[in-house]
Amino acid sequence: MVSLVGPGGMGKTRLALQVAADKVDRNRDGTWFVDLTAVTQPKGVALETAMVLGIPQKPETDPVELVAEVLCDKELLIILDNFEQVMSAFQVVVTWLKRSPGVRFLVTSREPLNIRGEHIFHVLPLSLPKPGESGVLSQFEATRLFIDRACANKPDFTVNNDNAPVVAEICSRLDGIPLAIELAAARIRLINPKAILKRLDSRLKLLTGGPNDMPDRHKTLRACIDWSYDLLAEEERVIYRHISVFRGGISLAAAIAVLESDIEDEFEVLDGIESLVDKSLVFRKPPLDDEPFFGILETIGEYGRERLVESEEEDESLDRHAGYFLSLVMNARDAWDGSEQKSFIDKLTANQDNIRHAMNRLVETENGTAVISMTRSLVPFWIMRSEFATCREWLLTALELCQESESGESAWLTMQMGWLSWAAGNYDEAEHYLGKALKSFQTLNVSFESAQTMIHLAQTAFFKGNFIEAEGFCNNPIITTEDNLMIVAARLKLLGNIETKKNNINKATRLYLEALESYVVGGNDINEALIHNNLGTLAYLKGSYDQAKASYLKAMPILEYYNHYHYLRYTWCNLGELALAEDRYNEAIIMFEKVKNRSLFNLDHRFTGCAFVGIAEAYFGLNELELSEQCALEAVDRVKRFGDTVEMGMAYRVLGEIRKKTADFGGAIEFLESAQRILSLFNEVEEVEKVRKGLNEISGYGGLS
Repeated sequence: MVSLVGPGGMGKTRLALQVAADKVDRNRDGTWFVDLTAVTQPKGVALETAMVLGIPQKPETDPVELVAEVLCDKELLIILDNFEQVMSAFQVVVTWLKRSPGVRFLVTSREPLNIRGEHIFHVLPLSLPKPGESGVLSQFEATRLFIDRACANKPDFTVNNDNAPVVAEICSRLDGIPLAIELAAARIRLINPKAILKRLDSRLKLLTGGPNDMPDRHKTLRACIDWSYDLLAEEERVIYRHISVFRGGISLAAAIAVLESDIEDEFEVLDGIESLVDKSLVFRKPPLDDEPFFGILETIGEYGRERLVESEEEDESLDRHAGYFLSLVMNARDAWDGSEQKSFIDKLTANQDNIRHAMNRLVETENGTAVISMTRSLVPFWIMRSEFATCREWLLTALELCQESESGESAWLTMQMGWLSWAAGNYDEAEHYLGKALKSFQTLNVSFESAQTMIHLAQTAFFKGNFIEAEGFCNNPIITTEDNLMIVAARLKLLGNIETKKNNINKATRLYLEALESYVVGGNDINEALIHNNLGTLAYLKGSYDQAKASYLKAMPILEYYNHYHYLRYTWCNLGELALAEDRYNEAIIMFEKVKNRSLFNLDHRFTGCAFVGIAEAYFGLNELELSEQCALEAVDRVKRFGDTVEMGMAYRVLGEIRKKTADFGGAIEFLESAQRILSLFNEVEEVEKVRKGLNEISGYGGLS
């Protein structure tokens, strides 16, 4: 016996019929389809099966036994369709399985029968394109179905560059559920894909009007889920309604918090959710921190939220949901730099949708204090993930909610806005915010906050190429007298960066190793990875390429594990530079393409420019001069909004080398002199030396001292 299990509208019946058609010649006595839609009693399963098989009824004989007698020597396939509404009839199937070794049963149900010998096949949603992946929609099951049904309803419907991403998003928002996709595609008769997508926030109202020959429960998406809801016990309905407030994931602890006033016992909640999993209303996700973790499809969640509103329980559930995630985020802030860093980053990553939903609820209920606290706590996470737009949006919201512009909270948020600005490459803006925050902290006479801000000012100065200023910040008593382990380590790392730029390799190594020791003691994996990355750079500068690669490869898996895209791109760039140095140009392109794709995703133009420069250098090495020039010009275009930048100087150097190679010496000198001016401004000694070498190779050039 095989059970096809899945939520309503997932295509279980259609799949069962296709399997039967494919295997029809393997069943000596035929294939039989038994529709149990109208059956409500266990005996009805036997009566319906007997009628389909053409077995005459005998009033004096139990219909279960009657069917068993006929099946005992048969070789056939029986499809028992829509079994979930009569689950107590499992014993009927058990009897037939024991008495009819030649008979195979294919059951469709929203939950397993849970009997011995049952093979469960979970019917999953149709395959979907990933975000931004709308190039060839026909290769994905969900979008292929939408296009097929749309064309059936409107023969002149076509997919083009304009509507392909919209079709992909519609199918994604509908969770890849075949029934939902078919009902959406039917709307093409009246409205275009963009109009359909616009209305998907009310999908249960939109997705109606299925074909007349479909069962009533499949004519609208709401009716399909109604069918499942009506079969639930009351306690299951309570759990389903309340957990529908979650977005993206449901931990057991979070579910207990939301259900607190209705069901307090942990095991009752766990059993209830497991029952909803069995009934295909909730699905299991990979465990989180060794604890069970669940998900709910958007369409099913929307139905549950409607029921929650009807029960007048919505506000209470939303407030408890927001309270739980406020607590989670605050605990994460306390653990950010310590040994629990990994655990909390995993929790924040898995619950991003829940956290966003909770913050919106707190704004809606005018709980400004909580919004400010959550924003403060999440800034390091957002910067780590290079989610700069999200970070800026919430910082601006939180700053507006600060009742006093000179308060400690306002100063913290201003400092974090400066941190965000330098992380995104807006160094002038960073100096503005950080300077303002430092004045506020000094007025408030708080030492740690002042030291933290000055660390960011030092980093900003460093990235602007102002190494003397950066060193001055690092040696300011505000920082040197602070005994916080992470401040001490950050100062050592920055001083190491400065000594690296001065080419004082031994001194930089010593400073990095001291910082590494502090990070290891503090259990800060991420900063430990950054030190390995920087030690790799020192080895690269010494020409020890194998040692450099080993250090970079120590850093990369840690940063990949944490999805720390901001610093991971540094490591990818370094590996790309190493490949260029060893003339492994195709490998360099692969690494810089990773940087480019991630940076484009985060709209980070500085890093995108850096990636295009690296790709341009690789194509130059391959003598693909046209491609090299295109990439170098693209780099300039990406970073020109920031004024003179290191990336612009490097792009000009590549363009100068291309002009030199094509004997356009006037153009070469113009680009190389621009590169020399910019790179000298940022004290990029190695890059400046490359430019000087290029200028020296141009015959007759007299501009060198």
